[in-house]
Amino acid sequence: MTINEQLAKLTGVTDKVESESVRRLFDHTSNNTPDKLLEALAAYAASDDGFSERNKSLIDDLAHLLADDQDLLSRPYIEKRRTAELAIELFIVAGYITKAATLARAYRRATGKLYSLHSSGSAELLTVALSRELLWSLLTQDPAAILEIVDALGSAARDNLTAPDEARYLSVAQSIAHAMHDVLFRARPSFSKQVLDARAELLVELAVLTRQARLLRTAKSLAAVVNHVSRYATSYTLGNGNGALTQRMLEALYGEAAESRVPLLWPPQQSALANGLLSAPYYVVSAPTSSGKTFLAELKISMFLDRKPDGLAVYVAPYNALAKQVGDAMTKRFRTAGIPPAIVWTGTYEIDSREIGSAAVLVTTPEKLDGIVRSASEGNIAGLELLRRAGLFIFDELHLIASHNR
Repeated sequence: MTINEQLAKLTGVTDKVESESVRRLFDHTSNNTPDKLLEALAAYAASDDGFSERNKSLIDDLAHLLADDQDLLSRPYIEKRRTAELAIELFIVAGYITKAATLARAYRRATGKLYSLHSSGSAELLTVALSRELLWSLLTQDPAAILEIVDALGSAARDNLTAPDEARYLSVAQSIAHAMHDVLFRARPSFSKQVLDARAELLVELAVLTRQARLLRTAKSLAAVVNHVSRYATSYTLGNGNGALTQRMLEALYGEAAESRVPLLWPPQQSALANGLLSAPYYVVSAPTSSGKTFLAELKISMFLDRKPDGLAVYVAPYNALAKQVGDAMTKRFRTAGIPPAIVWTGTYEIDSREIGSAAVLVTTPEKLDGIVRSASEGNIAGLELLRRAGLFIFDELHLIASHNR
């Protein structure tokens, strides 16, 4: 993409901007490069004057423009890094923390690195660089990177490499990094939500004292990410009052070696849990594909088995292939909690009553479940045993049962 093409795109985006200073920049495009205009527009959007609900669509448009994969990833590394930073900053300003995290992870996969830490130069540059490194490590949820930045922040604060106000800022940033590692990678964090949010607020206040505009912007982004984690952390939502099976399953979600780490809940998951999913006898979850419904089902199953150790949970999937996929995933997750492997019962395959008698989770299809119920009425032992022990039924894609093709 040529400079003129980039400028044309940016000029189109700024039609929504109600700022004379930004408009004046675009009136003299021949004297400006896209990077200068991007920086000016990002600074305006992130400012208290620039950000409003009215400008939210502008900020989102600009962030998506910057995050264009084909354009971003074809640039030289230094240019890619700065462009990605601006896009992430704008996503955070507009409240799209998940989008920011997705871009940070995609950028890391494409380049094999996070923000490049530069310790040379002024103390001001060092403080900003360390702050941005912390922001990137939190967005990518990389435990090793977070621990590395904890050490770097501590060293900079201890070695008097910065002014007093900046040293205090770095000390608070280090405590936030340590607390976030605890919250993201431990089932029972030692830091409360209130402590975490208070430290984020203090970080912004200290950034104001340094009188560094770039540092203040980064501090506000860090505070937004911390507040997001505080709200959606799995450890805060599910960390207390669980039975032994559920607690073991949750603990398996943490730790640096976890294969399927779930440190943060998606908004649909948080909403379902806040509205009584785990305690309600009946509940319907309507959420987009890949929004975490299977994880909610696994939580419901583990809590059911905690209350009724000899019970049977039945998960009904719409298709044979999906039933096998769900069965394999649940077996992998439940194995760490000591729950027996899920039994998949579909098609013409039959299992005997001994398997049903030892199973804790059965994954099947609507047609097979219908056959089981009918066989029980005819005295089939496996069917009778299933109905005797079954205490929880979970239907995936429930609306498909009404299809005339079934």
